Amino acid sequence: MRIPEINEAQLHTLREMATGTQAFSQIVPQADKDSPKDYEAWLKGEAETEHLVQLGLVKEITEACSSQLANVFLQTNRKFKIFEITPVGMKMFSGVDRTPN
Repeated sequence: MRIPEINEAQLHTLREMATGTQAFSQIVPQADKDSPKDYEAWLKGEAETEHLVQLGLVKEITEACSSQLANVFLQTNRKFKIFEITPVGMKMFSGVDRTPN
């Protein structure tokens, strides 16, 4: 059995969420609107977020924010997903800095 890992960007996001924001929005990549470079970057971010969802550290709450997201769509013509940190994620990342020196 493999031990799950998270990368530095995921660690930063989780710490930021646990100590303040508790949620974040993520743009939904669209090949017809995004440059190839942005599209690839946003696909990678989407996969990294899905990994955190699978680990139970964040959960998607897009449906709960649908009215606000509808307004954002009207202003930006872009779709977003919203994620919040779970209680498990909060306990794991709101305490002591565990970064090796």
